[in-house]
This record gives sequence, C-alpha cells and structure tokens, in this order.
Amino acid sequence: MNHLLTGLAMILVLAGNGCAASTASAEGVRPSSMQAVLSLLAAEEHVASAEELSRIGPEVPDLLIRIAQDREQDIAYRARATSYLGYYQGNPTVEPFLSSLVTTPDSPTALLRRGLLSLARVSKGKAIPTISPHLKSQDTLVREAAARALAETDDAAALDVLRQAASQEREPYLRQKMYEIAEIAAERSARSRPKPEVQEQPDGASTR
Repeated sequence: MNHLLTGLAMILVLAGNGCAASTASAEGVRPSSMQAVLSLLAAEEHVASAEELSRIGPEVPDLLIRIAQDREQDIAYRARATSYLGYYQGNPTVEPFLSSLVTTPDSPTALLRRGLLSLARVSKGKAIPTISPHLKSQDTLVREAAARALAETDDAAALDVLRQAASQEREPYLRQKMYEIAEIAAERSARSRPKPEVQEQPDGASTR
C-alpha cells in the first residue's frame, strides 16, 4: 500500500512539474497586440508613453478605438484608451473618431472629457470649432476639460475663445481656473515663437 501511495505521489509531482514548464513556455510567447494594450490600460498608476505603444505595433490606434467604443469594456479602460489616442496626430482614423465622440450627445462624461483633450492634441487649431461649444456644457468638469483642450491646441485663436468663456463663466472657481489656463497657454505660445534674428551692424551695434 505504501509503495502504491509513493508511486501516486511521484506521478503527481511529475505532472505538476510538467504543468509549470508548460506555463513558463506559454509566458515566454509574445502576447497578442490586444493583450499588450489591455495590460497597459490596466496599469492605473502608469501612463504609457507613445514609444511604449508604438513598440506593440502599428495596429494600436485601431485597437484603442475598438476598446473605447466597446460598451462592454470597463469604463476606466475606455477612458484611458481615449486619452492615448492623443498620441496619434495625423492618423487618418483617429481624428474622425474623436470628432464623432465629442459631438455624440450620449457620450459618457469620462470619455468626453478625455476625447476633448485628445482631439486638441491631434487636430490642433482645426479642433477649436468642435471643442468650443463644450464651454457651455451644464457639466462643470466638461467645461473645464474644454478649456484645457483649447489650451492644448497651441493656437492663438483658442486663447481669445478661452478668455471670453472665462469672462462669462458662472462658477467662480472655474472662472479663475480658465483665466489661469489661458495665461499658461499664452506663456507657452510666447516661448515657442521663433526669436527674431539679430543683425550685426558695421559699427558693432545690432538691430532686431
């Protein structure tokens, strides 16, 4: 009897080792692109860089759009996917998707707010007419997101729209925040402007 029990124990040990080896082998296989994207979206405290996403493959923008559209998917994943679409300026499918997202009346607030910022990053000044109406949203968080998005366009015209919205904002906190956002955006715009060349004069003086 003891010999029988010992034999069974040995079989179980060997079987366990075989399973462990199979698992290790499986872990060594590169996961699918979708699995890789979902893994990044699951990392709540980590913001993936454009480089990290590009290493997964050229299909990532389409995968992010699929996740953002999937109503069965966790809303947090959908929101992060929408944020990461802001990396894809010039992508032919990203800009139309984001424009549709922010103009669809029943878009979840979490997606709408991130969609506004991502659209600003990929479309720049072209996005101003699409973003501006959200400055009149009934949702304070959406109005703030729209203000931040306008600043992200790096367009001087957006600053005028933002300052006008700030002057009409009914919430004191958000009104102050809008002015601050506009000021920061103006300073950033001024720093990014090319400096005039200095021309040396024959007498050693210089003019701008």
